[in-house]
Amino acid sequence: MFDKSAPLPFKRLLVPLDGAELTPRAIDAGIAIAHQLGAAIVGFIVEAPVPVPSGSAGSVEELRAEERAQRVLRNCEEQAQRAGVPFEGHYRHTTDVASAIVSAAQEYRCDMIVMVTHGRGTVGRLLFGSHTQQVIVRSTLPVLVMH
Repeated sequence: MFDKSAPLPFKRLLVPLDGAELTPRAIDAGIAIAHQLGAAIVGFIVEAPVPVPSGSAGSVEELRAEERAQRVLRNCEEQAQRAGVPFEGHYRHTTDVASAIVSAAQEYRCDMIVMVTHGRGTVGRLLFGSHTQQVIVRSTLPVLVMH
């Protein structure tokens, strides 16, 4: 039987952020859930390397991506602070987004992953793939998926 008075074990929520379209929904959902649970948020942005033509300054693109990620993370931190939710942000540059998310959850001692998805359905997953699907399969932690 479930004891409603027992504290929930979720104290650190990894909230992957895409740095763009889904970020507002992800941070709003993460803050709401963290606030209810009395948990902290670990915001995490993963960016795949942008293919650059040979001879181009690839490191310049990586620097710009990191600067964008840091701006997004600062904005999310400000929102979390206004809501009274502890926040820390991290950024990683890699091609394997799902593995980076699962690894980050372990590295930053999170006990649940909260993801927002486009909710494209079966056809969308077949055409575009799904980082969310891959995280669910690879993670040993609970994954809460918000549409």
